[in-house]
Amino acid sequence: MNTTTYTTENPPPTIMEIQTDHESFQVSIQESTHRVKGKRFDSVTRDPESLIKDVLSLWSVGTREFQNPLVQARHVCPIDQEAELLELVSERNAILPSDSQVRVNGRIPFMDPDTDEHLAIYFTSIEDSSRAQFNSPNQVDHGTAIQTFMEKGLSEPRPLPEGVEIRAIRELQDGEIYDYLSDEVLEEMDTETVARQLAELHTQSFAHAHDRSQTKPSGQSEILKENPVIVAIDTTTNEIVAAGLMEQDTDFNFGITLTEPTFYTARDYRRQGISTHLRKTMQHLIDMPTYFNRGYQPTIIFNESIRGSSFIGSLRAGCKLSGDLQATGDSNGIDGNLGNAYTYIGPANPETGLMPMGLTHWTSNSIRVE
Repeated sequence: MNTTTYTTENPPPTIMEIQTDHESFQVSIQESTHRVKGKRFDSVTRDPESLIKDVLSLWSVGTREFQNPLVQARHVCPIDQEAELLELVSERNAILPSDSQVRVNGRIPFMDPDTDEHLAIYFTSIEDSSRAQFNSPNQVDHGTAIQTFMEKGLSEPRPLPEGVEIRAIRELQDGEIYDYLSDEVLEEMDTETVARQLAELHTQSFAHAHDRSQTKPSGQSEILKENPVIVAIDTTTNEIVAAGLMEQDTDFNFGITLTEPTFYTARDYRRQGISTHLRKTMQHLIDMPTYFNRGYQPTIIFNESIRGSSFIGSLRAGCKLSGDLQATGDSNGIDGNLGNAYTYIGPANPETGLMPMGLTHWTSNSIRVE
């Protein structure tokens, strides 16, 4: 591989001058959280230098758009090139400004089902050092969250509350509601009612929806047509009281379904262990014959979770930290810390700050790489 050696006398181009191939590097600007996100999911990135150029190109967009940006990139790279990537990042950071440091902060390993090559989705970022973090009595930093998990370990789900049942449902072409767990059509459920209940539950659960379409029955109906939804139903009222939505990233071109779930629970049903049941059911679902019989491929579930609540919950439910436990706080390690990325309290600003985010994942058995 031909690379240019940069030194303090021969620095890299300024961030604003660095260009990248945007034909396959998809970029999105998120106004509410002052973030710029990019992904290259149509091919394997085999040159670590091009990955860094992608991240720096995002930073040029972020600094143009926002005063205190966070930029986040995702690439698929060979696992056996990880050491080379980390070494190159370290070299670049030695000469980049202190407020423009590149971090490799997440790794989701998997096996390409067509070639058997061991790959990983790498999450990289640059975060403005003055970006405000939201402080709350219930908030914990990344290291404390990891320590809590290591002390408590995996969580055995409490019994579901009396009358609450779990279903994994999807709308069929004829409008019927199918349950993957029982392999049956649920005659007592209809699409219109399910979509309305999911939209109402989402609206009640989030003061600021990250996806406004999910607050509308029409948006929930579209999800039901394409993706499984894990629901907890109170059979005494026939109401959905908790849900885990599985949304696919259709740009991921590796013969694998990449899905990001959103979990939420009605206020009166929280802190009863229902969320753990939803997560474990989703983990079980992606290896069930009924799942593959409905046309799904081996699946990666990735959770970008608010630290201190769902982040610890994901770890204790069995999801893998998308990094190394021993790397917490190590700027040169991969620790699953995605930065001060998310807010449920309104648009980003220095007064309110942003919630820190942690990364976990779970994969189907056939593509799992330990």
